[in-house]
Amino acid sequence: MKHRRRPTHGTASLIRLNLRLDRFRLPIWLGALIGLVSASAFAVQDFYGSPAEIALYKNTIGKSTASIAMNGPPLGLDTVGGITAFEVGTTAFIGTALMAIFLTIRHTRADEESGRTELVLAAVVNRKSPVVAAGIVVGVACAIVGIGITVAMASAGLDLGRAALFGAAVAMNGLAFTAIALVSAQLTVHGRGATGIALAVLAISFLLRAMGDAFGNWLSWLSPIGWSQQVGAFGPARPWPLLISGAFTLGCLGLARFLAFRRDFAAGLIAPKPGRAYASPRLSGTFGLAARLQRGVLVGWMIAALALGIAYGSLGREVQKLVDGNEQMEKFFANQGGNITDAYFNTVTVVGALILTGFVVSSVLRLRTDETALRAEPLLAASVPRLRWALTSLAVTVAGSVLLLTVYGLGMGVAQSITSGDRDWIADLLRQSIRYLPASLLVGGVTFAIFGWLPSAVMLGWGVLAGCAVIAWMGPLLQLPAWVMNVSPFQHPSAVPVLSAIVLVLLVVGLAGLRRRDLATG
Repeated sequence: MKHRRRPTHGTASLIRLNLRLDRFRLPIWLGALIGLVSASAFAVQDFYGSPAEIALYKNTIGKSTASIAMNGPPLGLDTVGGITAFEVGTTAFIGTALMAIFLTIRHTRADEESGRTELVLAAVVNRKSPVVAAGIVVGVACAIVGIGITVAMASAGLDLGRAALFGAAVAMNGLAFTAIALVSAQLTVHGRGATGIALAVLAISFLLRAMGDAFGNWLSWLSPIGWSQQVGAFGPARPWPLLISGAFTLGCLGLARFLAFRRDFAAGLIAPKPGRAYASPRLSGTFGLAARLQRGVLVGWMIAALALGIAYGSLGREVQKLVDGNEQMEKFFANQGGNITDAYFNTVTVVGALILTGFVVSSVLRLRTDETALRAEPLLAASVPRLRWALTSLAVTVAGSVLLLTVYGLGMGVAQSITSGDRDWIADLLRQSIRYLPASLLVGGVTFAIFGWLPSAVMLGWGVLAGCAVIAWMGPLLQLPAWVMNVSPFQHPSAVPVLSAIVLVLLVVGLAGLRRRDLATG
């Protein structure tokens, strides 16, 4: 006699399983996001403790088009709470969205791709349960982030009600991208493809929000990030944009459920293209194969790099408004030995380099993915040595990093040269972007060294990149000690020989570990 499975049969067990699998990842995500906002909230109190300092911030940073594009709408900048939300909002929104995307794809499409979901569904578990369980776990994680941020801001002396509204905005943003990730998980066969689609939506959302806020038009209302930032928790508080986020989330959840039952299990709605009848001669070598496998991902990163470079470069002329007519700011930058435009491009070049280092880390992690998915085993079982397999993949990583930084620098340079009429900016910004190549590769080298010796912990590569991002973006605000700031290779772009030597050492260390350890096999 057959028993009908309840729609949510097995969901509770899968929730416990997901929490067990994320017992290390989830606390790190939650602690990093809440801790960063908490530290920033206390730091802002010290930086802008007087009405004069608050007024100066509002009349300079708050009126800069470039600053608005990077941080969001300048709402409530006449209060310490508004400045805090303005400074940490983008980090909190993007960080929560990344957590939602990575964890959601991990427990849906990635598990389905690896065959784990099929084993689960072979028991008395409804087909809806894995999706429901993933959504509940990630949704609760987003809610915890929102609650933690509320407590952190209130502990820093900010108004509890407004802090709660800001925390709710962060949580709703995370829920929106959880739903987006659930939809993208239905579209492709591979987890990396689903992650790429969700990240592309995140990038487009940020660009729409940036252009909408910078130029004061309706584009920001097309972005989930824009909806959360329009709440203005410490300014003209208006909770109703959260209703848009809620409606969007429910709509995406309904769409994900609809799509999940309109496709075959282990398949995606976007069918992969059939291969050629005869393979290209370039695929006869390990480098050609590695390049072909990463071609689509690299093209996506190139488009993102070009769009980001053009967006930042087109705002270069606007940053001069920060100091026009402000004697204090002019004196400050004169003492720094530079001007506001140079300082702006120094900042956005570091930001772009950090973002593009995400390709380096993900490219190195592909070695681990191919190993655990047993795609590397057929190659290594033939005449391909494991060191050649690793080195050719890393060669594609290096070539891809050079290409992305070049595209990013050219995008900034061309956009700035058009707006300023000075063609020298093209070569200057291209050179400035390329000089971060050793720093970017060093993060990849650390990831590869971990892969060689401790492959189960290879995801720590993302933690290294996150640490560098915090140091570059929030280090001065958090008043981190000099030795902590100096840990990040992105603080030393001119030390090319030293950083390059460290990269080579890490490469040798990783290869030594890879040569000595056993590989994952069936």
